[in-house]
Amino acid sequence: MQAIGDLFQKFDPTPSKAVTEMAAAVGEKRDTVYRWLKAGRIPETSWEPVIDAAARRGVEIDAATLIRLNRPSKRRGRKPKALALDSVKKKAVRGGRVVPFRGLERR
Repeated sequence: MQAIGDLFQKFDPTPSKAVTEMAAAVGEKRDTVYRWLKAGRIPETSWEPVIDAAARRGVEIDAATLIRLNRPSKRRGRKPKALALDSVKKKAVRGGRVVPFRGLERR
C-alpha cells in the first residue's frame, strides 16, 4: 500500500462503495469516512476501529502502516500573528520580522 486510497480499495474497488463499506465497518458516518479519503489521512482516534475492520476482511494493517500512509495534516484557519518579545534586545517579533518594541499592542 502506498496511500490511504489503497486501504479503501481493499474494502471495495469502487471508491463510493469502498467509503460506504468502511463507514459501516468502523461505525462512522459516510461523510466522515469520505473526508478521510479526500484528505488522504485517517485520524489517530479512528485507527483502532479501522485496523479491526480491516482484520475482519483479511487485510493486515497496523498502526505503523497507518502512520506511513497518512499525509501530514494541513493547517486550518488563519495563521497566528507572531508576537514575541525578545527581552534582551527589547525588540518585538511581528510576522517574522524584528521591529523596535513599542508595547504589546497589535496593529
